[in-house]
Amino acid sequence: TDADTVAIATNYVRKNFTARVVEDIKAMTITNNAAAGELTVQLTGEVQTTFFGLVGFPTFNVRVSSTASRASTGPLELVLALDITGSMGVNGKIDSLKTASTSLIDTVMISDDISVGIVPFSDYMNVGLSRADEFWVSVPEDVTRTGSTCDYNYPDKRNCAMVTLTCYSDGVPHSCVEEQCEYWGIPEKTNCVVSSAVDTWDGCVGAREESLQATIGSITTPYPGVLNSCGKEFLPLTNDRSAVLTNINQLSTYGETNIPSGLIWGWNMLTPEEPLSEARSAADMSSLGGTKVLVLMTDGVPTVNADGCTL
Repeated sequence: TDADTVAIATNYVRKNFTARVVEDIKAMTITNNAAAGELTVQLTGEVQTTFFGLVGFPTFNVRVSSTASRASTGPLELVLALDITGSMGVNGKIDSLKTASTSLIDTVMISDDISVGIVPFSDYMNVGLSRADEFWVSVPEDVTRTGSTCDYNYPDKRNCAMVTLTCYSDGVPHSCVEEQCEYWGIPEKTNCVVSSAVDTWDGCVGAREESLQATIGSITTPYPGVLNSCGKEFLPLTNDRSAVLTNINQLSTYGETNIPSGLIWGWNMLTPEEPLSEARSAADMSSLGGTKVLVLMTDGVPTVNADGCTL
């Protein structure tokens, strides 16, 4: 009803401004144009000045308005590009990201015409082992490593103390504790084991050459596979709400921040051409009154470039 709409809009305004600003609002006009699917809120009031008050203008009259359009009733393709890098593990950020993403999914996934994809990004992108034979990915050869591991003891160390330091996770400072000694002495090695390990490709790809780093075209140039580990495999567009929520809930933090990686693969996911083909064409979406949306959530600036080098 109009009364409900007015109450919601009024509460929204009051919750999103400070008490001082709310006091300066002299009038609020709310217009609900149901036929056009538009809600307009107009605020009239005055702003208290600082410097202009010195020359006789203690306030300025203002009038601002904002119009929100009702969402399309056509299909929706929504991709969430989510920062899962190391810095997101500090101060509960990854939990906040999961809460915000889950809330968004609960709000929008209300019909089978709504598809959602998840792109968890760090310095590399996990496209999944199932895509090893795709023409658009170059899978590297396995690498065998041989080496030894030992336990180290320092029987002669002296004047040691646990010291609180500033450490960095993906460029974000946080407190950490480290043992520091005035003298470490000669270490004793025990429990040494010689072992071999084979590094195999586990689904991670890096960025393509520089001329292609701002495009999803020319897919004849594949994405280079890397033997580095990376985060959780992305989830292509699906209308399976349970699968989307499970993917979000299972996210964990890993690696450095390369925001363009998240953008590129979100773009790939919303485009029907290879490397991913679940999306509808732009023409189909237009004829159905549908919408394609890419939402990127991150806590800051990139810390590595497309070549994996620290910025």
